[in-house]
Amino acid sequence: MGNNPNINIKEIVRESCKEKGLSLARLALQLSTNQVYLLNVLHGRKVSRPMISKIAKALNIPNLPTLYELFLKDRKNKSKKPRGKGKIPLGGGESNADARRQEE
Repeated sequence: MGNNPNINIKEIVRESCKEKGLSLARLALQLSTNQVYLLNVLHGRKVSRPMISKIAKALNIPNLPTLYELFLKDRKNKSKKPRGKGKIPLGGGESNADARRQEE
């Protein structure tokens, strides 16, 4: 797997399932969870180290917990980027209405 900075946990798990003839839905059943929760964990929307450990054990991927930690760290670093909504800051506590009045 190398040092890929864009670790995709879902694809690692999906490939392992494919090799074993399992769907993600079947894996979810084996893990006593539902597919939506499983996908949320694999995408990083829900953080569940215990679930990742169960997946690692079920699919025999011993380094999956380590990869998951790298994946979470990478996601955290990406989320630190500013998320502007295209609005230009007015500064000085002005509202949009104040700025429009000044333009008139």
